[in-house]
Amino acid sequence: MEKVVEFDLLKHADKPSFSLSDRNKHKLYVAIAMIGDPPIVILDEPSTGMDYLAKRFMWEVISRLSTRSGKTAVILTTHCMNEAQALCTRIGIMVGG
Repeated sequence: MEKVVEFDLLKHADKPSFSLSDRNKHKLYVAIAMIGDPPIVILDEPSTGMDYLAKRFMWEVISRLSTRSGKTAVILTTHCMNEAQALCTRIGIMVGG
């Protein structure tokens, strides 16, 4: 229940996942990835298709998770340089891949 609250999904807690909006599905996927406080989480474009406010919310959550007492390292792929700048301490750029 902690992740449901942390990711602002409480009002959707009793709905099947297929009925959620894309924004809430993304939040749910990241919440599921964080269950058990894993040492490494790999996210593939976690905020793709979200509106600006939803992206900012997701970025804040991911930032909080990755800086929380150094428990979790977050590796993410993105096409959005704003997202990389907001979330990353190290960046690798793939060219021609």
